[in-house]
Amino acid sequence: GVLGLMMLFARNLRSGRVGRVLTAMRDSEEGASSVGLSLARYKLLLFACSAAIAGVGGALFGAQAGSFSFSNFTPFNSLLWFTVVAVAFAPRGAPSAVKTNVE
Repeated sequence: GVLGLMMLFARNLRSGRVGRVLTAMRDSEEGASSVGLSLARYKLLLFACSAAIAGVGGALFGAQAGSFSFSNFTPFNSLLWFTVVAVAFAPRGAPSAVKTNVE
C-alpha cells in the first residue's frame, strides 16, 4: 500500500511539470534559468520530496523493526540498500545503473 503510493508519487512528480523542469535543469542549468525557471525553488522542492519519501521509509522501518539500534545498520546492509535503490530507480534501467556505479 504505502510503497505503491510512494511509487505513484514519484512517477507523477517525474512525469509532470516538475519532472520537465528537472529534466531541463539536468540538461542545462543555464538554459533552464534563462527561460525564467527558479532553479533554487525546484531544487528545494526536490529535496523536500526526497526527504519526505525517506521519512516514510524510516517510519516504516521503525514500525517493522520495533526499535532502532546501530546493529541494524551494518556497512553491508547500507551498501545492499543503496544498490537496490540505484538499480530499481535508475532512469535507463538496471544495466545503466550497474555501469554507472562501477565507473
